[in-house]
Amino acid sequence: MYESLKIEVTEIDSLTFLNISVHLTGFNRNELLATGMHETYYYTIMKEADQDNVRAFFKQARELLSKYGNNETELNEHIEQSLLPVTSFLELGRRIILLWYTGIWTSVALIKGEKISTPAMISSASYSEGLIWAAAQTHPAGAKQPGYASWSLPPL
Repeated sequence: MYESLKIEVTEIDSLTFLNISVHLTGFNRNELLATGMHETYYYTIMKEADQDNVRAFFKQARELLSKYGNNETELNEHIEQSLLPVTSFLELGRRIILLWYTGIWTSVALIKGEKISTPAMISSASYSEGLIWAAAQTHPAGAKQPGYASWSLPPL
């Protein structure tokens, strides 16, 4: 599990992380902020060993959001072409999607040319606030129970 150590970061990268996460996850800004995980996830990503890669990803994301922000279709195409391929930014775009949905962060390091991946659950809150539960229209097992007598209501 990751410690809650926070490092000095720029505000623009935090905002870029939130804005690009909207397009990566399909959830709007308010839904992402309502999880309460934005800051925790941002600091988790900023602890990546390859900071040059993370900063390059945010720079590219800012450029795409600025250039194509008024055209959702074109923006999504460019995000798919430049931020999501397996060969781009050590899969940072894909790892951010998984982080928001599952609460699990996969650190990636290149050691002697070999990619080493290490997944870890961020916290119990990241598990219960994972977007996977909202997408499936259910609640996380063992957390955020639906309430008294909810069993008497028909499923969605």
